[in-house]
Amino acid sequence: MPRPRICVAVQAVTTKHAVSVVRGLAAKAPDLIEIRFDYSQGRIDPWQIRRATEASFIATYRANGQRACSIASEKDRMGVILEACEAGFQRVDADLSTPNLKELAEQVHDRGSDLMVSHHDHQGTPSMEVMKEALNLTRAVGGDVCKVVGTANAYEDNLAYLDFVRKNPGTVCFGMGQIGVPSRILSPLFGGAFTYASAVKGDETAPGQLTIEEMREVYTLMGVGE
Repeated sequence: MPRPRICVAVQAVTTKHAVSVVRGLAAKAPDLIEIRFDYSQGRIDPWQIRRATEASFIATYRANGQRACSIASEKDRMGVILEACEAGFQRVDADLSTPNLKELAEQVHDRGSDLMVSHHDHQGTPSMEVMKEALNLTRAVGGDVCKVVGTANAYEDNLAYLDFVRKNPGTVCFGMGQIGVPSRILSPLFGGAFTYASAVKGDETAPGQLTIEEMREVYTLMGVGE
């Protein structure tokens, strides 16, 4: 069985901070690095971040209504996302509620990047119908990867996320929160494209995130770490 793929989410507070974190991840060899531009406290230069490592990048800039830290306008957010594509970021993560999502997909593809369309539920676990709808809408707008992330309020919620990735391999799906940790760990083993981790303790971008070291340790103990 291939080693589960891990994406490390990085809070891009400043360009200097993001570059420092990305370079510090070199020894940990994440499969992907997500740059969360919505944590920015000013202009972030995606070109400098791209030059800091050979790792694959995901550019994410959440809107204010999506529990983001930034209050940037839609136009400014999309401008940063597309600039990241031009800088060589391999993928963009855009929320399913993003206006003109099909047009964004075309612009992202024109710049040689992929589009991941994501749906988040910060209250509970979406029904299987909602998950399937998110997948269908992702395909309809020309998205390359569907991501569905909810909040696990009971341990059995983990089964819903794992069932979805099992039936739809190549998607990203798990539950946030401490109760959702099992689905974070197991989703790549059930067919999920990858899972998420933080660079270090205290820099989590979502509740329930383990560090990349903790994730790798768990996978090693499970016999799937190499």
